[in-house]
Amino acid sequence: MKVLLLDDDQSRIQDIENIFHEYDSVLITSHSLEDAKIKLKTEVFDIVVIDLLVPEFYNNRNISSIAGFDLVKYIYETNDTISRPTGVIVVSTNFNNVDYTEELKIYPVSLIDTSSIAWHEKFKNAIDNFWTIINPIDIAIVTAIDVEFRAIYDNSWIEDLNFGLFTFYRKEYISVSGKTISAVLVQCEKKGLVSASLTASALFRFYTPNTVIMIGVSAGNPEKTKFGDIIIATQASDYSFGAIVDGEDNVLQFESEPAVVDASERISRIFINYCLNDKLASSIREATAMSQYSEDIKLIHGLMASGSQVIKSKIVTNEYIRPYNRNYIGIDMETYAIYWFCKKYNCPNFISLKSVSDHGDKNKTHEHQEYCAKLATKLLEYYISNDF
Repeated sequence: MKVLLLDDDQSRIQDIENIFHEYDSVLITSHSLEDAKIKLKTEVFDIVVIDLLVPEFYNNRNISSIAGFDLVKYIYETNDTISRPTGVIVVSTNFNNVDYTEELKIYPVSLIDTSSIAWHEKFKNAIDNFWTIINPIDIAIVTAIDVEFRAIYDNSWIEDLNFGLFTFYRKEYISVSGKTISAVLVQCEKKGLVSASLTASALFRFYTPNTVIMIGVSAGNPEKTKFGDIIIATQASDYSFGAIVDGEDNVLQFESEPAVVDASERISRIFINYCLNDKLASSIREATAMSQYSEDIKLIHGLMASGSQVIKSKIVTNEYIRPYNRNYIGIDMETYAIYWFCKKYNCPNFISLKSVSDHGDKNKTHEHQEYCAKLATKLLEYYISNDF
């Protein structure tokens, strides 16, 4: 574990060095905000420890009352290219005397009052929490709506981390070969690209997953899918990206310029091969144990068109989605955002599995969602057991 410490209190620096020595860590110390920022740009740290009251500049030893807070904001809000640490611990003897203590609480940081007699123990507890997070996860599973979450969640999932809008659950799967596979599960706060973006950001803030898989339900292209078919999104587009312009007769016109992100190549190949296996599709349907559904399903791969609206209109589909996403197989509200963040954080493997519960027209209902969510879950579990 590599740690950056921004502090100029020599006594506390020594105490913190002694604590991290127990964790066999590499500790690098900065004495100014300026120097800490330089180190964050050039090195990768697992944990950053920040004293609120430190000098702002390397050559000026005057204490700044906001330098430590500025570094917290820099870590979480900068557009500079830095590797954001897994954990941030803020230390001070003056939390009651600074105006921005409440603002600090909007960031996922641990606040340690070093005037407290028990601060060493609290500091170690904070390290322990981050230490468990730093360890990589084999697979992260993302769901959007309640019915998707319920399709996979059971008592074997244990709450691992609760952060603001999100609760992460952890469990271990055992593959058919006996391999232990660590997994985390999280549900978006609500539907949509924004919520999916916040969820993905939180996921990558606290975990380092080898694989990210989104599961759930979606609308399907009525010309290519039927209820229950499972879409393997080898591509995802943001169909809502574009410009609104003046058209003929001063009628507003939307000119779509959909951005496209490809799913990762290796995992895509695995699932594309599944599409060739009719027996697999049949076994997945049978494993859902919902007798009212007897029609065969198929696995189909292609483009998932994502946007921020629930689509219940054939007109919208035909005029705004189909012309700019000609090869689309399905429509949802999250996959593109998940893919974008997976690309941003260099996740090696990511894919979205969504079963068709409607066709995005006026007949759209929730009737088939439970069944379809279970289908997507069964395909995920087959992959984990056999090919992860």
